[in-house]
Amino acid sequence: MKRQEKEILELKTNLEDSKSTRQFDNRPNLLNRAPAPKLPPFNDNTDDLDAYIERFERFATAQNWVRSSEWAINLGALLQGKALEVYSRLPVAKATDYDELKDALLRKYQLTEHGFRQKFRWARPETGEGPVQFAVRLENLLTRWVEMAKVAKEYTKLVDLLLREQFLNACSKELRYSSAKELQNQ
Repeated sequence: MKRQEKEILELKTNLEDSKSTRQFDNRPNLLNRAPAPKLPPFNDNTDDLDAYIERFERFATAQNWVRSSEWAINLGALLQGKALEVYSRLPVAKATDYDELKDALLRKYQLTEHGFRQKFRWARPETGEGPVQFAVRLENLLTRWVEMAKVAKEYTKLVDLLLREQFLNACSKELRYSSAKELQNQ
């Protein structure tokens, strides 16, 4: 009987110790977690990396994944082609750091300050793209350019000016006239 009481006491002590250790352990408890829902893998041929990363970040946030320990590993599992090569060639410390991995991927795909500036300057309306859609795409490119340049975001009037200038430079004369009226009505 004493031996059983002693074993029960040891089990309780071990259980309490593991609970207190778990409070200070930053690693996710993978045994108690449900499997993460799947996102489609990144495809070099069809996916835009910038849009894919945005989608991944929204998904990871909604899943309450720990940014420092889970995002890089989960993103790495979704990469293919050139993106997978970037991931696999990073040192382990960088490959498991989401910000380092994201930075390396963005550089590989030229999604840098220079890359977004060029995309913004050379953007033209796509077939079937209306004036408002084109204006939104231009705004997204400019926003990413400013983010990558690490410029303070106190620029709303400047954004408006640059967007109008680029939009008008990119459009035909007919589209400029109809677009100017449509954009003024918004």
